[in-house]
Amino acid sequence: MSADGNPPAITTNKFGKGRAIYVATPAQPEIMRPLLRSLYASLGIEPGPKTPDGVFARAVEGRVLYVNTNNEPVDVAIGGAMNGVLSGKSWNGTLRLEPRGADLLERKN
Repeated sequence: MSADGNPPAITTNKFGKGRAIYVATPAQPEIMRPLLRSLYASLGIEPGPKTPDGVFARAVEGRVLYVNTNNEPVDVAIGGAMNGVLSGKSWNGTLRLEPRGADLLERKN
């Protein structure tokens, strides 16, 4: 993929032990999602649970943090019964995240 004038849309440069990635297009989901996913393995990042567009999730030490970046509520499918550490609510099968909302879920005991 390239921008006007045929320069590369994405370039990578090494700096010491690090790496810089330059994106020469507006930050569009169609470009950023595949780019970020391509970096998971090399950075040792485990993908989070699948979520609807605009909702991000990461699992760490048995808990899952869900963040809704949308301006509207979103229902997220979750596996079974879980407690919301931040909200204090119990969820079973579906988590309802308010606009720009977040919750940290853990399995019910």
